[in-house]
Amino acid sequence: MRDEGRMARKGPPRSTWPTRLTPSRAGSAMVTGTLRPMPRASGLPALVVRAPAKVNLTLEVVGKRPDGFHELRSVFAALALHDRLTVSPAPDLEIECDVPELASPANLAWRAADALRRDAGTRAGARLVLEKRIPIEAGLGGGSSDAAAALVALDALWGLGYPRSRLREIGATIGSDVPFFLGDSPLALVTGRGEVVMPVPVPPAVRAARFVLAKPPMGLGAGAVFRTYPPSRWAGTNDRTAAWMRAAAGAPAVVDLPRPLNDLEDCAIDLAPGVGAARDALLACGAAHAVMSGSGSTFFAVLDAASATRVRDRLRAMPATAGWFLAVTELASMPMRAITSPSPAGELSGHGARPRRTGA
Repeated sequence: MRDEGRMARKGPPRSTWPTRLTPSRAGSAMVTGTLRPMPRASGLPALVVRAPAKVNLTLEVVGKRPDGFHELRSVFAALALHDRLTVSPAPDLEIECDVPELASPANLAWRAADALRRDAGTRAGARLVLEKRIPIEAGLGGGSSDAAAALVALDALWGLGYPRSRLREIGATIGSDVPFFLGDSPLALVTGRGEVVMPVPVPPAVRAARFVLAKPPMGLGAGAVFRTYPPSRWAGTNDRTAAWMRAAAGAPAVVDLPRPLNDLEDCAIDLAPGVGAARDALLACGAAHAVMSGSGSTFFAVLDAASATRVRDRLRAMPATAGWFLAVTELASMPMRAITSPSPAGELSGHGARPRRTGA
């Protein structure tokens, strides 16, 4: 099933997207400009990696770590909804994105590329073209997944031959969620600050599930949400994630899956009450439950295919959801792989090139 979404677009009109940024030879100034398709170097094909989104089927805040991070217990599920990263040879590191504010060295994909280059001790360059489908500040892991995709793509482009275990170590220095996206399974138990990943078998009911995603225009930063989480609510040894996994493994059908849980949800709504509208909309449209993913602001429901289609159609018909990101998707295929691009880097037309918009 192809993932489907509707997203309000911000930024320049299509005729002028996206922006390219590359460091000057002095290493500090930045050069911006409108993207122009560039010819592919002979014998050096561009490579493409799909960077999947994720939802947290459980998210428990266990306590505070000595390093200042929070200790987590969470079941991550990688989704077919994805960004698309294309890499090709270039004299230095360059990044282009259809969301202009993401075309900068602060982008996690850029940071991952730079970290890999430093670790390998190479001066090789690359042109990174990032096409966003996953909304930002959504709790869907888009930035971390883009970083993982950059590591996979550039490992292949530069012929490094790094094992995934080493890429995960590098990824953990970029973001806590990056190692998950470099795993072999779309479902994993994630602990520590997010860097300890244990793949788990996918129960048949989870494999058959569809995920209805709803995100209002406002976003939430993870740091702000975690800072508001009070120690009195720390989960400690009360391991609800283990109980959820046992129940999910024994569920005969999607409707029998246990309800997802997220300790951060109440704090996020207290911080930004408007995000609760996504939960309310999902419930009003027939979902039996609606839970926040990560630190928000996306809410999701886990449904069978027929129910997911029905809830999606009702969401689209609501005037209040105009401008929201709405999507129906399923589990992703893992692991991430770099494949040869069917078109030169910079030619962004074709399947998967842009977030799909519906209801227009």
